[in-house]
Amino acid sequence: MAQGRVNRRPQWLQASPTLVLGASVLALLLLVSRQPSAVVNPQLFAEDGRVWFQNAYQFGPFQPLLWPYLGYLETFQRLIAGAALLLPLSLVPVLFTWVSLVVEVLPVAFLASDRLAPLIPRRRVRLLIALGYLVIPAVQMSTLYVTQTQWYLAVLAVLVVVSPRSRQPGWRAFDFVAVTLSGLSGPYALFLAPAALALAGIRRTRGQVALAALVLALAVLQAGVLVHNLPHQRSSVLVAGQFHWLVGAELVATRMILVPVLGTPLGFYASQLGGAPLLLGILALGAVMVAIAIRHGSIEERLVITVGLVTLVATLAIERNLWLAMLHSSGVLRYWFFPTMTWLVVLSIVAFRARTSLLRPLAVVLLCLAFLAGGLSTWEFPAVPNRHFQAAARRFQRATPGQEVRFQEDPPGWTFVLTKR
Repeated sequence: MAQGRVNRRPQWLQASPTLVLGASVLALLLLVSRQPSAVVNPQLFAEDGRVWFQNAYQFGPFQPLLWPYLGYLETFQRLIAGAALLLPLSLVPVLFTWVSLVVEVLPVAFLASDRLAPLIPRRRVRLLIALGYLVIPAVQMSTLYVTQTQWYLAVLAVLVVVSPRSRQPGWRAFDFVAVTLSGLSGPYALFLAPAALALAGIRRTRGQVALAALVLALAVLQAGVLVHNLPHQRSSVLVAGQFHWLVGAELVATRMILVPVLGTPLGFYASQLGGAPLLLGILALGAVMVAIAIRHGSIEERLVITVGLVTLVATLAIERNLWLAMLHSSGVLRYWFFPTMTWLVVLSIVAFRARTSLLRPLAVVLLCLAFLAGGLSTWEFPAVPNRHFQAAARRFQRATPGQEVRFQEDPPGWTFVLTKR
């Protein structure tokens, strides 16, 4: 009977390699549709030029690889900047854009493969999760920049860690490279290490133990770099009592719970209707949803939720001086990428697993709203402004050795200078 059910699946769901390629191409097209100007008129963004490429050009491709930035290592971004030195300067934004696209698509390809089939047998469900990852409601951050790749590498690392280990050498190499690049390109190994160790203790397979050891080693490395550099770079961040607790409550209730399901304007409007009592009620509802999801979810799903919540708490604690900006400014919406995904995971578990819960219908409604009101209302990103990178590249090509050329970047006010060698 089971075999009969398998055979009745649509043909396009049975060809895994074809499906992975098709899902990846479709994801690529969807991402481009959100910000086509980034592909038509590629530009460098923030640290793309001022830090990654400028350091690579000035000091060479290898010396900056293990230099910390904002307190931790960002090795993948520096690797891409080093590789860009092999290209004409005019093609550097093109390389950065397409590398960012490929990295963002990798979690979709992983979900479309069979790696997570033992945990999520229905491929349609995995594809729905991939769609949620692409839609990611109310997080309007431009995605096609190398600076943002750390978030997508972290998602890929989470998927790799919770998936069962593969015996195929190709997949083993993929797991090692994905986890290593993520662990060396942001602080997320610190949040992932407890989950990796927990799974190693539960599964007790050689591959899982080896992967947990790798994540732990990367976490220790990033922790050491953070301890050494954080006091010098963010000395004003950990100021106790800088903002009232109500700001934090409004921040989580609005940005993590309301805005993703209602969209940006309506979510903010709803958060202002009832003041503190409404905000506390929304937080209580969110906490109950999380408790139900943890009760009904698998061990892997519980660990994914835990990683997301720990990331949220750590971000709020470390970035206390950005609370008001995180609430109102679109420039720091990247901080809500992981919390929003965690909230979607919670709603999905309550909607599809908690069949006896009284909140299940509400979770279904909120999940549908997240895709429609939250996702579609923020589907299109603002057009990339023309910072005339190509014109600056031509000036640099004509420059004499020792002459400086200034390049403009997005967001406004960001520039970097290259000195012709």
